[in-house]
Amino acid sequence: MGANHVAILSHEVWERRFGSDASLLGRTIRLNRENYTVIGVMPASFSLLGFPHQLWTPLVLTAADQTAAARKDRSLYLFARLKPGVTLEEARAEVVTLARGAGETFPETEKGWGLGCAPCPTSWSTLSVFAMPWRF
Repeated sequence: MGANHVAILSHEVWERRFGSDASLLGRTIRLNRENYTVIGVMPASFSLLGFPHQLWTPLVLTAADQTAAARKDRSLYLFARLKPGVTLEEARAEVVTLARGAGETFPETEKGWGLGCAPCPTSWSTLSVFAMPWRF
């Protein structure tokens, strides 16, 4: 995951830091001493669970992020847009399959845990579904 160095900017950062420059798309910016290609700007109205946001980059998992201790941390929520033609039920089935595989691979940390998949509120017009950990 996260092999590509790409970034999506918040509308506020695009305005404040880059002067609403439409030619920024496809160009390179520096983040933490590394180059990232700007692939999008979120709408000004976009809000995600009330968290302040400035930009998004792909998730990169290090070896430390994949240890048994790290798997006990349930703070990662996934947000996505469904591919055209994919239904919510198909997305749910895929998420359940992924959770089942994690349970089989890591029974010591995943026993009793699963993943749920639900539609995003309509106010999140750029996103379709989110997945979250749940205990059963």
